[in-house]
Amino acid sequence: MSGPIIEGMPRGGARSRSGPVPNFDGLARQRDAKTFTRLPKECTRPTPDWPSEVPEPTVGELAMWKRMWALPQAHVWHADRTADTVALYVRQFMEAAKPGASTSLRISVRQLASELLLLPASLHAARYVIVESPEDEILQRAIAATAAATGTDGGSARPGRPSARDRMFLVAPSPGQGAAAAAAEADDPEEEDDDVDPDA
Repeated sequence: MSGPIIEGMPRGGARSRSGPVPNFDGLARQRDAKTFTRLPKECTRPTPDWPSEVPEPTVGELAMWKRMWALPQAHVWHADRTADTVALYVRQFMEAAKPGASTSLRISVRQLASELLLLPASLHAARYVIVESPEDEILQRAIAATAAATGTDGGSARPGRPSARDRMFLVAPSPGQGAAAAAAEADDPEEEDDDVDPDA
C-alpha cells in the first residue's frame, strides 16, 4: 500500500465485504479480539483538498467534506487514498437529502456509505472498532476474561511473542513506523491457527 502509513493497518485497507459481521456478544477468546484494528475516536490529520477529478464543491458540500475527514474512518481513507470516493459520497448524500430524490440515488448513497465503513455492519465486518465504543469495550472484556481464566494479565507466556492485547492494533493518529511488520503478522498463516496457549 503506497502513501501514508498507518501503524497497525491491515493489508488491503477498507474491506467492507471481507467477512460476516462479528457477533460481539459471543466473543470470548483472545484470538477473536486480536483480529480487530482499533480506530481513535476522531482523526486529527489535515483535511485533504477536494479532488480535482470531481467538479468544485458547493459551500454545503465543502462543510460536510471537512466533517467527514474528522471521523474515525478517515484514518482508513487516508491510508487507502480514497478521497475521490469520499467526495462522491458527499455529493450524492447532499443530492439524496433533497425532496424528490430518486430511490436509486439513495441506494447508491447507502452503498458508498458501506464501502467507506460508515455503517456499523461494514465497519465491523472489516474488523474495525472505534476506541471506547460499546463494541471496543466488549472486546476488551473478552481479553480480560481470558486473562483471568488463564491466570495471566493478558501477556504472552512465550518470550518475544506479543500478547493478544498488544496484537489488537491501535491505529496511530499520524503516520508511523511498524505498519509493514503489522501487515506481515496479519497475513502470517501460523497466526491464523494459533489458539490461546492453555499454559499462558
